[in-house]
Amino acid sequence: MRPKVRVIPGGVQTELEQAVTDYLVAVEARSRNHRTREFYEFGLERVLLPFCREQGIDRLAKLDQRAIDRLAADLNSRTKDNGARLAPATVSTYLRAVRQFVKWASKRMPEGVVVPRPKVPRRDLRDQVLSRKEMDDLIESAPTIRDRALLELLCWTGMRLGEALALTVDDLDDRGRNGRFVLIRHSSRGGGAKGDSAREVPVRPSLYNALRSLTLHRPNDAYTDRLFITNRRRPNGEYAPLQKRSAENMVDVAAERAGITKRTYPHLLRHSFATDWMRVKNDPVTLQRILGHSDLSMIAETYSHPSATDLYDAMADYHKSPRSSG
Repeated sequence: MRPKVRVIPGGVQTELEQAVTDYLVAVEARSRNHRTREFYEFGLERVLLPFCREQGIDRLAKLDQRAIDRLAADLNSRTKDNGARLAPATVSTYLRAVRQFVKWASKRMPEGVVVPRPKVPRRDLRDQVLSRKEMDDLIESAPTIRDRALLELLCWTGMRLGEALALTVDDLDDRGRNGRFVLIRHSSRGGGAKGDSAREVPVRPSLYNALRSLTLHRPNDAYTDRLFITNRRRPNGEYAPLQKRSAENMVDVAAERAGITKRTYPHLLRHSFATDWMRVKNDPVTLQRILGHSDLSMIAETYSHPSATDLYDAMADYHKSPRSSG
């Protein structure tokens, strides 16, 4: 698909506006993920360019360090409709788009321009995520094999909902003694997986068998190859792929059935799995590969939060280890 060419209102584009357009076209050409493109479009067209127009910045040469610092200060002072200031995480997100644009345009800009990285408070998810028992109760509350298999996939592999819903009947891989895997090759909106993070996710045999049963007992006239499909036919007589909204409602209903009082939604199950993995295994490298993150920064910032008890237990285990005689 050919990238869209954007025309920014106001007549002839300035050099800066043209550079932003060129960058967004480049992003669209190399990324198949619509959310990535929307992220840069918003950060540059809705945040950077309006600020630059107000400041009279129409050329890349004018986008110097002082201008970038003023943009950061402006974002930090902005308020929402309710009077609250923008959250540090929101400011950081906007500036991340600007940072990548500056990096791309650096050959045509003043040397040494650095976009600041605001300090964002770490999120401590321990009080929000589900415990192992709560996740097991959630899975047990599912009324159908399809719902149970989807919940188990989200709870015990940390898979994104979009990736799970995009699975096809050909994405199950049984390698016998070498393990059973689910192949992540798609996103729910088409194209590759998020961030093109195609990967092989190991699953335990019982979950694999449940997923396999969905391929063996699907209706003969299910014309879609998606693994998770509707339980009922559409008005046109066809079975349709399970949609995101339906899956979100299913998780909500399952949580109510299981008596879980925490706000429960699909992405919380991913956080719950990752938090439990770090608590039990403390292996960020393997977790990074399972979750499909491009680097360890997300793991370190979000899940590596040992409690005082965790630290005490780690220290106790350390002192129990044999001392070397050297």
